[in-house]
Order: sequence, then structure tokens, then C-alpha cells
Amino acid sequence: MSDLSAEMRLFTLDEANDLIPRLSGLMERVQRKFLDLKTELNDSRGVTLEEQLEGRRQDPVVLEMLTSLNELITEIEGLGCHFKGVDLGLVDFPALINGEVAYYCWQHGEAEIGFWHGLEDGFTGRHPIESCEHLSARHLN
Repeated sequence: MSDLSAEMRLFTLDEANDLIPRLSGLMERVQRKFLDLKTELNDSRGVTLEEQLEGRRQDPVVLEMLTSLNELITEIEGLGCHFKGVDLGLVDFPALINGEVAYYCWQHGEAEIGFWHGLEDGFTGRHPIESCEHLSARHLN
């Protein structure tokens, strides 16, 4: 096991799946807040969202929205998993998979974890959960 695993919580598949209902609610709130923020900022054609955000960072409305988003993301990461993106609603769970530290990968809308990927692979490198060597048949039903 790598030194990396000593620095983070490693999830079993069951532990990660047990968090999905809670994460679904949190991710729904994150995506709603982000959409509200984009709507608030998207009032000027030809200016990127990032440019608008930079120009309005001290605006009390924008500041409250950013604070609220940060609190939700902090709550997700406080569970030991890794928030990976609002658009696709991605969360990774560090785990020991096929003898290596890797991630179970969950996307908002999935009822349970169906994929995993290596530390450097990301979403495009996802593999079906069935390819995990250590899973018993009860995990796959």
C-alpha cells in the first residue's frame, strides 16, 4: 500500500455506496446553487463567467452564493470523498482496488457506484466496477 493511502480515508464499496443518498442531496443543492450563480453572473454578453465573477467577487449577492457553494463542497469533502466537478456532478472515493490505491467514481444521478478509475485516469478512464478483482458476487447484485 502506498504512502498516499496513509494520508486519506480508503472506502470499501459498501461504505461509498452508503453515502450515495446523502451525496445525491448535496450534489443537487450544489448544482442548483451553481446554476443560480451562473444566472446571476450571466448578464453581460461577450464576457466570460470567470471575468464576471472576478468583477463581482465583492458583490454581497455573489459572495453569499460563493460562500454557500463552498460550504456544500466542504461538506462533501468532509465525508472523506473528493468533489470533482459540478457540471457532471462527480465525486471520487479513494479505495484500494486491485491492490492499488484508486478511486470509486460516482456521478450524480447514478443509484450506486458503477465505475472506478486510477489516480491519474479521471472520468474518461473509468472502468466498470465488475473489473475489480476483489469484489464478491454480493457486491455486484
